Amino acid sequence: MVALFNFATLLACVVVLISGSEIHFTTSPDNITPILTDRLVLRCSLNDTQGLPDGNGGIIGRRDVTSTVSDVAHLVSLVVLRNGQDLATVSQFAAAHALLDVNTAQVIGEIAGATGERGFLEVTILSPGEDQSGNYSCEANGIDQGGHNIVFSKHFEIGYKNPDVTDIIKAVHDQDIRLREQEMKNQELAAKNQLLGNSVTYLMADLAAAKHFESGTVHCSSSGSWPVHNGYKEKNVTVSFNSTYDSAPIVQGGVLDVYYRYQVTTSAAHSSYVRYYVDILDVEKDQFVVRCKVSTQSQYYIYGLDVNWLSVPQ
Repeated sequence: MVALFNFATLLACVVVLISGSEIHFTTSPDNITPILTDRLVLRCSLNDTQGLPDGNGGIIGRRDVTSTVSDVAHLVSLVVLRNGQDLATVSQFAAAHALLDVNTAQVIGEIAGATGERGFLEVTILSPGEDQSGNYSCEANGIDQGGHNIVFSKHFEIGYKNPDVTDIIKAVHDQDIRLREQEMKNQELAAKNQLLGNSVTYLMADLAAAKHFESGTVHCSSSGSWPVHNGYKEKNVTVSFNSTYDSAPIVQGGVLDVYYRYQVTTSAAHSSYVRYYVDILDVEKDQFVVRCKVSTQSQYYIYGLDVNWLSVPQ
């Protein structure tokens, strides 16, 4: 008895694991209400699945089945019908297209040939009326492993009813909800756009700041008129930037040219070589100072000292 129970359990598990095919057919909405129904969407597909009962057993040339216990070997075509007339179709040999309501029906679909969803056909009818109500069918034509034809089918009845007060109130309420949801989405989008705009502004400002380079030349002129300080003649030249930096930049300077001549002196202790210096001082966001210095002990007279400078952002 125990052995028989175990065998039955094993057989049940095997049945569950058997793969098959099943037709799916969905409609939205189920009823057409004039003015209030803006579209009717029908979707027909054939899917691989598992553990499906098949009341048709092994009958050859099966028709009007909804599922089988073995996968269909080949899906040939899908057809959506209304009141027995072909509304739209897709096949291995023709792209998805409408056969009725050609001016108001939008049709998409394909025969994939892969496992899972073997194919689908979706029909969207815009502004449906009473002519679009009736009995709709989803039909899938396939071939089984033995080469026999199998026709899957599923049906839905799409009703038609004139709107009453309840329908109108519900439609207005639903429209109000959609408008509020859209307004919230618009506000979120506007906020995101504002953040994006601010980010772009900051990025452009950072880019402009990173590209802020300036350069120039300072002329310190003749050292004869420079004030003397701690054994040096010095001259300070204040340089203003063309545009103000966000923070004090880095400024580098160097001597471009120096002009000098020998001057006679009676002191033997005086040096016979030229000694001069250039310093960059007091760098601020809008200006800095170039200091030119020359030793008072030199026997050479500076009558021109040119300094090149370059400023870059920190």
